[in-house]
Amino acid sequence: MAGGDCSDFNPNLQGNLLDLLFPASYLAISNNRKNAEDFFRKTLPYHSQSDGYIRQLQAHHAHDICNLLQGIKAPTLIMTGDSDLVIPPVNSNILNNKISGSELKIIKEAGHGLGYSHVAEIAKIITDFLS
Repeated sequence: MAGGDCSDFNPNLQGNLLDLLFPASYLAISNNRKNAEDFFRKTLPYHSQSDGYIRQLQAHHAHDICNLLQGIKAPTLIMTGDSDLVIPPVNSNILNNKISGSELKIIKEAGHGLGYSHVAEIAKIITDFLS
């Protein structure tokens, strides 16, 4: 997410964390909700606390590199989930349009937690990109 005029972000999202990170279609699959809940419970000590989360939101509001994107010359892989509620996929489309030669991969039935829900698919995309 580039910030400024290059971003679509809603910092006022509310609701169950799992429902914000994963689409209902993923959570409806046998054991996915329970496994994700167990994972979040185990990793809770490492999650952002309220003061850290507030600073993260402040950084989102201040972050703006929109005018620098066209200067990126390195091979660039952009990934997003088609059902990401936290940072909507339109942000990745903007990055892809502004970074010349970038490669955009949209993961189907994936939300913001796609790194957890689609591990094998993401690993293959990254491996293929780096090859």
